[in-house]
Amino acid sequence: MGFDLKKLTAKQVLSLAKNLSGKSNMEIAETIEQDHSSVKRYFNENDNEYFPSLMRIPRLCQALGNTFILDWIQAQIDDEEHTQGIRSDSDLLWRMNRLAGELGDVHKSVEKSLSGIQLDSFDPEQLLSELFKLERQVKEFRKSLQHISEDGLESEGWATAVAKGD
Repeated sequence: MGFDLKKLTAKQVLSLAKNLSGKSNMEIAETIEQDHSSVKRYFNENDNEYFPSLMRIPRLCQALGNTFILDWIQAQIDDEEHTQGIRSDSDLLWRMNRLAGELGDVHKSVEKSLSGIQLDSFDPEQLLSELFKLERQVKEFRKSLQHISEDGLESEGWATAVAKGD
């Protein structure tokens, strides 16, 4: 279930977050302690004049049980031009190690669920959130790799390998 959050509108991401939560407007309104009509307007894709306030977003994410709204905000902030190129072999290895650690965290979550240790507390939204976080980091890493041919590295080996890559 890969969504390009950068291309979704605010209303689309609100609807997506709500649909994935499986909660009604009334349940959400009770959880965030707001009137039902306001919450109904949040999720109405035809009402482009009304959005949750900044102060309500964390509580709304909690009520929905997912972080799609926050992930969407982050996607809007992320800009390809702000991706730093890889400056050295050491920098490249450090970034690869960080990604491997993130992937390891996802693996641990799934492994716990599969082993039955925490099957009753399996949280698909949390897993999806971890995967989105990993996906963002992989995209950032890929963009950094694309700068290698322009910036160069301490060794010719990395630049040659990246230039031959897909």
